[in-house]
Amino acid sequence: MNMDHPYYRFQEDVAAQSEGEEFRVLCRGCHAPQMVINGDNKPFSDFGDMREKGGKSLKVALAHGQSVNERGTGCVFCHRVTKAENAGGNTDMTVNLKDRESYVFEDAKNSMLKWLSEKQINAMPAPHKASYSNPELYQSSLYCATCHNEFTTGQGANVNDNFGEWLASPFNAPGNPAQHKTCIDCHMTQDVTNFDNKVGGQSTNNGPMKSNLRSHHLVGGNYFFTGMRNPEHKKMSIDILKTALSLEVEKQGNQFTAKVTNVNSGHDMPGGARRQVWLEVIATDANGKQVFTSGVMQNGVIPKDAHKFIKVGVDKDGKPVGLRFWRYVKIGKDTRIKSGETRNEVFDLPDNAQYPLTVSTRVLYQVFAKGLTDKVRAAYPDEHIPDPEVIELQAVTKTYAMNNGQNQNVTSKASSSH
Repeated sequence: MNMDHPYYRFQEDVAAQSEGEEFRVLCRGCHAPQMVINGDNKPFSDFGDMREKGGKSLKVALAHGQSVNERGTGCVFCHRVTKAENAGGNTDMTVNLKDRESYVFEDAKNSMLKWLSEKQINAMPAPHKASYSNPELYQSSLYCATCHNEFTTGQGANVNDNFGEWLASPFNAPGNPAQHKTCIDCHMTQDVTNFDNKVGGQSTNNGPMKSNLRSHHLVGGNYFFTGMRNPEHKKMSIDILKTALSLEVEKQGNQFTAKVTNVNSGHDMPGGARRQVWLEVIATDANGKQVFTSGVMQNGVIPKDAHKFIKVGVDKDGKPVGLRFWRYVKIGKDTRIKSGETRNEVFDLPDNAQYPLTVSTRVLYQVFAKGLTDKVRAAYPDEHIPDPEVIELQAVTKTYAMNNGQNQNVTSKASSSH
């Protein structure tokens, strides 16, 4: 789904309109690699349906012997990466589609010869499996970094440095197997709520039972697109998001502190691009009146004075680059929470509030801001794009009997989407 959605198509069109048609290749190296391999640099004239189930269009093409540009990152591309470089990302890898042991008639167009080839694969699957498997490479976080790290052309500034963030994280601990976790240990596991729980199973029908089955759901922070295709994937994406951060609160006098810790993410939180995480705090007095608010959305927009965890890239003049990420020169602002780090966010509550005072605190997450969604909607009015939901990652509610920060009557925690 890397390219098969309107947000990506909108962003690529912005790049092409700004820098020229050839600039699309910069994006497609990771988002549509098969187009690059096939030398297809044209604008999208045909793209799949992100809600399509079961790969129907691919099966139809195969039945008619037609070649296709797979939408996004397909099986063959990932499983024919033979080497990962450490050159900053932007698809710094070697993909070799040809130099592999093949079966007789494997590339034949004749249906009978093709049938014979498939029978050979069924009878002797070991060479086929070996030609599409590189376990040592897959275990390396550098393998994922080839696309999940990104730098700008020309100035070479890091737009995304997930690999570097992981290297600096507590999860990069090769000397401590209980602590050490690579990208796939979290994003390709069957149990996304407990990365230490190794779930067994079969990866193919009638295949061998494995003690730690690698899930190819590739669950991450984008609950929005996966949810359009599959409710189960959406739930898994939300579940893994809710493991990332913890929340504790304390109050001393009128000073209220929310302590947010990145406990379970091997990179800065939020990771990726366009994600936004922020704190919402609402204090209600003895009469049920809201006497303090921070971070409460207004018409789907986060207030500018909210306590947000974000990264803002700026150009050579210090101006935010916005959608034109390739003009990024340096970080203008970075309030994301590093792996293992605790951030103390302080709020000043009113000193004349009527007690008991109830303070509700939530850590909220949204994959795309309303401003971007509105632009994409305007570009594709017929696609009826919904608003990305706001996900509640953590919540704590406490009631303080007196203004001394010592007495508290109620404490509750919840984590849900709304």
